[in-house]
Amino acid sequence: MPLREQLAPAPRAGKGCRGVSLAQLYLWLYLGEMAYAGQFLRLVLIGTIYDDIFNTTVSLVPVSGSTVTRPTTALLTDLAVPIQAFWSNPQTSGGINITSSARLTSFKLNRIGPDGRYVDDTVYEHVFTGGIAGAGTSGQPAQIAMAATLRGLDERARAGKGRMYFPANNNTDVLGSDGRIIAGNAQQAAQRIYSFLQNIDGVLIDSSWDAKVGIASRSGTGAFQGLARVTVGRVPDTIRSRRSKLDEDPQPYPPYPA
Repeated sequence: MPLREQLAPAPRAGKGCRGVSLAQLYLWLYLGEMAYAGQFLRLVLIGTIYDDIFNTTVSLVPVSGSTVTRPTTALLTDLAVPIQAFWSNPQTSGGINITSSARLTSFKLNRIGPDGRYVDDTVYEHVFTGGIAGAGTSGQPAQIAMAATLRGLDERARAGKGRMYFPANNNTDVLGSDGRIIAGNAQQAAQRIYSFLQNIDGVLIDSSWDAKVGIASRSGTGAFQGLARVTVGRVPDTIRSRRSKLDEDPQPYPPYPA
């Protein structure tokens, strides 16, 4: 494999190299790639919105050490319960009123290695037959999204922050006089998303799994942090790739001559 022209800086000898594995050093020195601190599980929620496909991702990091156990179909079945409830419930019952135009069709749970690739040959995916519609009535376009920031205890350190993007919902529909999501609605959405991720943790604990909801970073020597809190910004986000896929279909007036 040819070397990259721009190599990432190699770890310095001494303090910066503590806990660096041979695999991480290989990625630095020979491939110029940053490496994760070890294995973790990547949970990806997948669905459709209008004629497009969306996904949002959260990391399940090791409770301790640098490895996690391979997923099982039983674990996916158990995780499907809180995932479906969060997606389909209104905000009054633990959801965030995700638009009914966004249908959750499946989720994947797979081990990721320090190189960012799948560890196992098998791809683990749970499919929701017919899809799960959100409970909201938002009619906003597909490119509108709500961004949630997942924060670790040390937000300034590596793996201090991560992001999840949820489709438009009733919170992004109802704006204040300043054109932003109403503060109380954003805070309630943050609480609902945090509770949802806590429910994911609950399944992992009940299953005696060696992973927890957190944040994975491949910056420097790589790092993991557990989830401490969730924040939701008051400005609706936009997913540019969804906007670019839409046919603008301009409608003229007066009509062009036949």
